[in-house]
Amino acid sequence: MRGRQWKTRISVQESHQGRDQSGGGRRRVRVVCRRGRVIPQKRACYDLAVAVRIRDALLEDLPAVGLLAGRLVRLHHDFDPARWMLPDGIEAGYARYFASQLGRQGVIVLVAEDEDDHELLGYAYASLEERNWVELRDACGRLHDVFVIERARRKGLATALLRECLARLTSLGVALVVATAAWQNEQSRSLLTALGLRPTVVEMAKNLA
Repeated sequence: MRGRQWKTRISVQESHQGRDQSGGGRRRVRVVCRRGRVIPQKRACYDLAVAVRIRDALLEDLPAVGLLAGRLVRLHHDFDPARWMLPDGIEAGYARYFASQLGRQGVIVLVAEDEDDHELLGYAYASLEERNWVELRDACGRLHDVFVIERARRKGLATALLRECLARLTSLGVALVVATAAWQNEQSRSLLTALGLRPTVVEMAKNLA
């Protein structure tokens, strides 16, 4: 999927409210998606504009994507070690797994790249899933992962990554999209809710040993 690359430009606009005597103030951020839609982030407050390109992951990106995925796994493991496993070599394992998925029909692996220094600021992973009788769920698209590094958070980047996943799933004819969020991860659940996903299932766990 090398030929299709889209840009999401994150620009900072200064608000005239809340300025302090030093000349600083609250800043409003907008994310302009590839279809020209503007997503306001009214309460964001930081200093620099960031230009980010959202594109398909390439093979050479995967070591860095594996590191990001490892951080996501560790975050979940810290929430509940008995529920979220943490295998040895998780970063290398994820890099190998994504290498096996690139180019497969119905698989979406995106990265967000800083256009200035080409650092990967985040990634997202989604795919098609078949009907599942155990879950009583029809064929659907699933949002598996989204992760953004600390310095790039609260700028609409996770939203932009997931919106691109949703757009691509829609183009594949998907009628239903599902996602799983850790119960403790309120930020993730809020993000999914803002994108229009609704609560459907509550998973519960008990340690027997």
